[in-house]
Amino acid sequence: MLKSRNEESRFGLATRVSSSHLEAIGRVAAEWSALEAAVVFAISEVSKVDAFHVLVMAGPSAFASWLDMLYLEIQNSSQHRESRCEVERLSALLKKLQRLRNHIVHASWESKNRGKGLIAAAMDPKFVDPSDTATGYGFPKRGRDPIVRVEWTAAQIMAVADLIEESRGILSELANRKPATSPRVKLAHTLRNEAIQRRIAEMRDRLPDPFPKLRPKGHASRFKPKGT
Repeated sequence: MLKSRNEESRFGLATRVSSSHLEAIGRVAAEWSALEAAVVFAISEVSKVDAFHVLVMAGPSAFASWLDMLYLEIQNSSQHRESRCEVERLSALLKKLQRLRNHIVHASWESKNRGKGLIAAAMDPKFVDPSDTATGYGFPKRGRDPIVRVEWTAAQIMAVADLIEESRGILSELANRKPATSPRVKLAHTLRNEAIQRRIAEMRDRLPDPFPKLRPKGHASRFKPKGT
């Protein structure tokens, strides 16, 4: 067990971002775990198969495959078929959010506002100014970009967590919708679906810009985070 900050620094384990960034990164991880559970329960609800057996069958598959399973179940469900367009658009949004989540959770983060040495460690701010950024370096396992880099504030990372949480709410609403037993209820579902489509489009517009390639020193980055 490491007993001091000195030992942590010596082994390269010292925290290199503020508590504000750590909280935001942790919330992204927590919201994504809750979303994955929501997808499993949505498949269970629509297919009328208990969640345990859904996990047994879908567990080894990738998240994108879970979304495909959900869409196919909704497409073939007389109770949920009317929501297939909304689920398809939500799935496209979730695949984009998955990429952001993977980078946020798996990246190596550091803040230019964090100094080195005992004095800097003792005086490190727990909560930074909203405009302070941390740099995240990611190393994709696929594709031709060996390194990706973003510079985000804690608020921008937290905004990704908000989008994941909002997506989970929409997913749960669509999966647990009661059957349209009358023309009035059917009309209500149609109007609600239109509202959901508008909301998904608005959420898509709030996504951060695509990741840039890590350019050689001296080249300007194309990445301009929204909200700065």
